[in-house]
Amino acid sequence: MIKLSLPGSLLLAGEYSILTPEGMGIYMAAGPRAIITLKEDRQFRLLFRMGRDWKESMYAEKEPLWLAVKHAMGLESAPPTWKISIDTSTFYNNGDSLGYKSSAAAIAGLLAVFHHRTIHEPDGIEKLIIPAIKAQKYFDKTSTGIEIVAALLGGTGLFIGGEVPIWRNINIELPQGLGLIRNSKISKTKALSNWNRWKSINESDWLQQKEFSNQLIEQFIAVADSSVYGHSNDSLNSFGLLRSLGELGALLGESIDVPAKLTIEDDSWIKSLGLGNELALGLSNESLKMQRQGLRLEN
Repeated sequence: MIKLSLPGSLLLAGEYSILTPEGMGIYMAAGPRAIITLKEDRQFRLLFRMGRDWKESMYAEKEPLWLAVKHAMGLESAPPTWKISIDTSTFYNNGDSLGYKSSAAAIAGLLAVFHHRTIHEPDGIEKLIIPAIKAQKYFDKTSTGIEIVAALLGGTGLFIGGEVPIWRNINIELPQGLGLIRNSKISKTKALSNWNRWKSINESDWLQQKEFSNQLIEQFIAVADSSVYGHSNDSLNSFGLLRSLGELGALLGESIDVPAKLTIEDDSWIKSLGLGNELALGLSNESLKMQRQGLRLEN
C-alpha cells in the first residue's frame, strides 16, 4: 500500500493579478491534509470521501479528476489493478467547503501516486509541479496553478502568473493574531466575468492596480521574510502592508461589483481571500497556522 498526504492551500494576496502575466501572488499551505491511498485490486477503482461516507465512482475512467491526470501524463488508459482512495473530508464542514482548495490537493496527490518512488529524489517533488498544473488547468480552466504549488511544496512563497508561471518558496511568517474568518461567498464564475468585463474597458486602470499590488507584495515579502517576530516595527509593517493589500482588493471589488467586505466588522477585517471572497484574514484569537511540509509519503 502507498499512502500520501498533501496540505490545503490559501492565496494570501494577488487574487486577480496572478491571472495575468507578471502578476504576483503569495501562497500559503495551510489547513487540513488530503490523504491519497493506493492499493492493488482486481480492477481500476476510484473512491472519494468529502464528508462522512466513502463514495465510489461508478465510471472511474471517466471521472474528471482522473481524466485531468491522464491528460497531463499522456496516459492511454488507467492502471488495470489500482484502487485509489482520495480522502478530502477534512476540507469540508457539513458538506460546505472550508476554502482550502481540495481539488488541487486531490489532483496533485493523484498524479503523485504515479511517481511515489521518486518523491525523495533531488527535485523529485519539483518535477511534479508542471504536470500537476497542467492537470489542474484541464480540470478547471480558470486555475493558475498556484494552489498546486502550495500543496506540493508546502510553506509560503511567491507565485508569478503567466503561460509558464514562476514560483519560489519564501519563509514568510504572518503577524500573530491573524486568523481565518468565514465570509459570504460570491460565485467565482461571476467574479471572473465581472473582472474580465471591467478590465476590457479599463485596461490602463487595471495595469496601474496590478503594478501597485506587485509593489505591495514585494514590500511585504521584504519585511516578512527578514522579520524576527517580537520586533514590533517589522510586525507592524507587515500587518500594515497586508491591510493595504486588503484595501486595494476592496477597491477593485467595488469596481467590479464583487464587494470584499461582506459580513465582517470593519475593525476585525484585514483582507479578503480568493476570487469569491469566501475567506478573509482578520483579527482572531486562533492564529492561522501554515503547513510547512507539502507532499509527503506516510508509509
